[in-house]
Amino acid sequence: MFTNSKMLLGALALALTWTCTSTISISTSISTFTNTNGALAQTPQGFGQGQVLDNMKAASTAMKAFYKEHGNMPASQADFDIILQGLYSDELSGSRTQAVTNGAYRVLGDYRITLDPSVANIDPEMWRKNPPERFNGMPGNSVIILSDGIKTFAIWGAALSGNPILDANNRALIIYKRMPDEPTN
Repeated sequence: MFTNSKMLLGALALALTWTCTSTISISTSISTFTNTNGALAQTPQGFGQGQVLDNMKAASTAMKAFYKEHGNMPASQADFDIILQGLYSDELSGSRTQAVTNGAYRVLGDYRITLDPSVANIDPEMWRKNPPERFNGMPGNSVIILSDGIKTFAIWGAALSGNPILDANNRALIIYKRMPDEPTN
C-alpha cells in the first residue's frame, strides 16, 4: 500500500494525531446523571467516576426495592448485608464475598452502608452545596449509602480524591429519596 517510508511515516503520524485527538475528546466527554428530583447533573467521565455513578444508581434501585419488599429502609447489619450482597453479586456476576465492618460502615467491594437517622431531617440541597465534613476522606471510587432505617436514604460517590463527586456546578452529586408512607407492591 505504501511504497516508501516517508509515506508510511506520514500516515503513522496522521494516525497518531487522530488517536490523540480522539483520546482527548473521550476523556473530556460528559456523563449525564439524573438525580431523584429529575434535575440533570453532569460530571467529567474518567478515573472510574462513570462506574461510580452507575453504582450509585444501582444502590438507589436496591434501596427502593428493599423498602418495597420490607416496608422500611435497612436498619440492621443483616439488612445491610442483604443490600451489599445484592449489589456486589451484580457487580461481579454472581461472585459471593462476606461484608465486613469498618467503623460505622458495613463494607463490601466499593459499597459502604450505615444507619444514620439524621438523613430523614436533612436539606438535600444544603448537602449538595456544602457536603458534611464526614463526606471527605472515603476510599476513592466508593459508593456510600446512608439509611435512616425508616423511609429515607442518601447516596453519594467518592471520587479518587475521597471527596464527593461534583457536578458541573461544583455541587456534590447526592441521590436523596424519601419513600412514601406505604410501600407499593
